[in-house]
Amino acid sequence: MDKDKDLNPESVLFPLITHTKKRLFLTTYSEQGAVGTAAELSGISRFTHYKWLQNDPDYAEAFHEAERSAITSLEDEARRRAIGGSDTLLIFLLKGLRPERYSDRQRVTHEFSSESDEALLDKLRKSDNLRAVIAQGARPKGTAERN
Repeated sequence: MDKDKDLNPESVLFPLITHTKKRLFLTTYSEQGAVGTAAELSGISRFTHYKWLQNDPDYAEAFHEAERSAITSLEDEARRRAIGGSDTLLIFLLKGLRPERYSDRQRVTHEFSSESDEALLDKLRKSDNLRAVIAQGARPKGTAERN
């Protein structure tokens, strides 16, 4: 019996892929998220997978779909674990999903202590070439630039 003839394109993942080993690899990869594991479980070498990627545009497109599926599965598992008690994982998820609220922030302040600091600030405000002004103003007067 021909395995490829038994595959109904409407009822399986990757309907454009009719080659049994390719489809098996893609399905396994979408579940496992690791090329080596998917290759081993599918009975192919990693080299074969990369050759298919290079030479078969339908396979390459299906592989990108499998990658998206694998990433979604990993995100779902990370959420499950984070909600189940992993504070560190929860922090990373929140930082990734809402960086404007949960990202690491640093606030840098500077109090001007002399008239020269105020003069430097005025130069910065008026300058089109901020780097040059910063480089000039960052060295104390009378010191040479170090290489």
